[in-house]
Amino acid sequence: MTGLGFPLAWTPGFLGNAVIEVYPAASLKANGLPRSSYKKREQGEKRKEIAARLVNTVRGLDVLCEGSADIFDAGLCLLAAADFLSDKSRPPPECDFEIALREGWIWVKQS
Repeated sequence: MTGLGFPLAWTPGFLGNAVIEVYPAASLKANGLPRSSYKKREQGEKRKEIAARLVNTVRGLDVLCEGSADIFDAGLCLLAAADFLSDKSRPPPECDFEIALREGWIWVKQS
C-alpha cells in the first residue's frame, strides 16, 4: 500500500527496514510451546495459555486471544522476530545460501 519495498533480512544487524519469513507453528515448537489445537474460534483458552507463557517475550499477545487465530498468529510472528533479532535463529547453511536467496528462508529459533 505504501509502495515501499522491503528487502529480506539475512542477519540481525541489518540497516533500515527489512522483513523475515516466519512460520508461527515452528516458532511455537522451537520455544517448547503447543503448536496445535489453538486455531479454532472456540480454542481461545489454549491461546491464553500460550500468551501467558510468552508474557515476557511478546507483550500484548494476551489481547489477541479472543477472535481470529490468524490475528493471534500475526502476534506470534513477533516471537520469531524477537528470536531473529536476538541472534537465536538458525541461518541457512552456507551450502544452501544461494537457494535460500531465491526461494526464501523461514527463520526459527535454534533448538
